[in-house]
Amino acid sequence: MKKLLVILLALVMVFSFAACGEQEETNTADEGLTAIPLGGNLPDVPLEGDAFGTYTEIDFPEGADVSNVDEAHLYSSEGSDTPYIAVFRWANEDGKTLEEITAEEAEHYNASEYEMTSWEALGLDEGYFAMGEYGIDSKNYYYVECNIFQDGDDFVEIDFYCATEEVALGDTGQYVYVPAGYQDIMDDDQKEHGVVFYGEFDDSYDLPIIWIGKFEDSYEYLEWYWHNYCKDGIQFDAAQYKAWTDASAGGAWDEQTTKAYYEGVGCEYEKMSATDCGDGISAGAYYYIYNGDTECTEIYFAIGEDCYNFLLFGFGAHEYAAAAINSLHTK
Repeated sequence: MKKLLVILLALVMVFSFAACGEQEETNTADEGLTAIPLGGNLPDVPLEGDAFGTYTEIDFPEGADVSNVDEAHLYSSEGSDTPYIAVFRWANEDGKTLEEITAEEAEHYNASEYEMTSWEALGLDEGYFAMGEYGIDSKNYYYVECNIFQDGDDFVEIDFYCATEEVALGDTGQYVYVPAGYQDIMDDDQKEHGVVFYGEFDDSYDLPIIWIGKFEDSYEYLEWYWHNYCKDGIQFDAAQYKAWTDASAGGAWDEQTTKAYYEGVGCEYEKMSATDCGDGISAGAYYYIYNGDTECTEIYFAIGEDCYNFLLFGFGAHEYAAAAINSLHTK
């Protein structure tokens, strides 16, 4: 959830309490929960925006293993874009730091990376990462935001499960999942250039912009692809790009070339990773920073002779990369 929305909600609650002279419960058994309790000394997490509904606590499905935690709570909101929220609490028996446990959890769930940040409205430091999984109901694929806090000698984790929709990668027979609740911002020009999805989310979803399209290996395509971001044009010419791609065909596209490429489009390259998706399909993910502060991750799915680009842009772009890659599937 976007921290700013939580701040605004907290301010509204303060003024409401002042006007009424007494605090009213936000969570009632009859109306459902509009704030999720973390327990212990931690505040409740209020929910606001289109991403959420009202929640009731339910049992974990049969077969769910929660034996490695001291407490586990599952909340459901049928029909919501965030249909499940899970809260876990366990003792810090090994004396680990918040960052150490966040790193362990992120690695365990094959997250792309984690981030240590502050949830200012709750007054809490947190570890944050994201993952993609067929979780909770074991049927549907979810993009999951995971937030971990420390409460004395305990760790507490709250996970937000975002529902997804399926997107076809042309006629390759391959599909990916994207989070539900997006605003479609694709236009005719993008469709003509092979774009199959372009959506953004309001702040309550806490998700990056997602763009998916068929990649064409030509300088002309690059000029179109980057024209909204490179206001002064690409800082390498067609001859240089051809030299890079010719070298790449022989396996010589290296780290230095990658850095030069992203510098040429005004971005700061950070790292890359490669994933074997099986059936002769591979995914290369390139992590970079645009305009000094905006996270971006470009994922290239090589499917036979075709290549599809899955771009994540904005907060969470690095963290959700693995969720996007792992969503590749056939019917």
